[in-house]
Amino acid sequence: MGYRVRELLEKFFKAYMNERNPEKTLALVSDNVITVGTGEREISRNKEEFGRLIREEFAVSPNPVFFIVEDYMETVVSEDVCHLFCFLTGRVEDVNGDFYSMKTRFSAVCQKEQGQWKFLSMHMSTPTSVQSEEEFFPLKYGREVVKKLSAESNRELMRLMTNTFPGGIVGGYLEKGFPLYIINDEMLGYLGYTYDEMVRETKEMIIETIAPEDRERVERYVLEQVRRTGEYEIQYRLLKRGGERMWVFDKGRKIMTEEGREAIISIVIDISKTMKRQEMLQREADQDSLTGILNRKAAMRLIEDAFKQYEQGILFVMDIDNFKRLNDTCGHQIGDRVLMCFADILRKNSRSDDICARLGGDEFLVCFPGLDKKEIAGERAEQICRQFRDLSSGKYGQVPLSVSIGAAMWKGEGNFDRLYAAADQALYRAKRSRKGSFLFSEDPEK
Repeated sequence: MGYRVRELLEKFFKAYMNERNPEKTLALVSDNVITVGTGEREISRNKEEFGRLIREEFAVSPNPVFFIVEDYMETVVSEDVCHLFCFLTGRVEDVNGDFYSMKTRFSAVCQKEQGQWKFLSMHMSTPTSVQSEEEFFPLKYGREVVKKLSAESNRELMRLMTNTFPGGIVGGYLEKGFPLYIINDEMLGYLGYTYDEMVRETKEMIIETIAPEDRERVERYVLEQVRRTGEYEIQYRLLKRGGERMWVFDKGRKIMTEEGREAIISIVIDISKTMKRQEMLQREADQDSLTGILNRKAAMRLIEDAFKQYEQGILFVMDIDNFKRLNDTCGHQIGDRVLMCFADILRKNSRSDDICARLGGDEFLVCFPGLDKKEIAGERAEQICRQFRDLSSGKYGQVPLSVSIGAAMWKGEGNFDRLYAAADQALYRAKRSRKGSFLFSEDPEK
């Protein structure tokens, strides 16, 4: 019996998928056949309805589908009835010679009629958690979309899928805000929406799924690139339901829909882990390995950036008095502990936009972008000196520790080398005058 039923399966899919022949296909099903396909409307209750469905399908997709049957199994109910199940992979070649594939699950009940095995019922499904009306691999369309892709759109979609898959698929009309054209379950999963939730909460505007801080950049870049070259690649942050951000790589190209509107279809890939690794590597490259605050190179870069954003600011350059003596007396392990404690004091006395760094050895800096009041800077310096003095007082035997600070202010166009030189000169004068003191570059020695 197994050979006969398996032979029926092979004949059916050869006629249905390879040859796209409705007559040969229908000859292998019962008059009372019931079928359920992957779409909500792909249901037939007899041979006549099934014939109508497959003729519509062949008219839209006439190309042969090559199939592979895997994990075939059957259950014999009686001499005349048999259940079967298998996984079926179909592969289609497009006009460019590229292949795309789809894996489905197929189950059926076969019945012997007048000595010939025929299908009495068939059910095909895709292994996804959600299926709904008019799905395509499975895709859900925006409500304005004509439900069948044009031939050009289909080719472009398949090429993108085979070249970059797996990933989310999303498409929008090439108009302001990118009104929704198409989206798949993977993309909805990235966003944390069901299809209905996305429609309701974004008003079917793809731009609403992009993090607000990236929207203007993404919209401008995509429109410019598509109009210039017909395709684009970009990285940005998706806005997930609930507000979480997720870094993605988006590769898309322009198509023309069947209704004559320009659109884009793209593959979207989650690159959050890659971006986190890059951010971690950048932090490691920017951090002083002992104290965890910025190193000299990173501080210089950020201070140069601050010059472009702020017309004024104040720079502290400082070092720990008697630090070499501490290392010689108590050892480098104690010295390292003191450096870490001092870095923590600088962090606690800095705002989020301030720049704290260890320049090397026991030399540190803090930059206060936007600060233009020397009185406030003086208060901050006194606080740093006092907290360090309180922390270290009496702890290291005969080695008295303190912090000396030199400061310089910039107004107008800033220059790091000049600013640092002025603050460093003030530090030198402060240490020569009295260790543990604070001087501005233009102040007289105390």
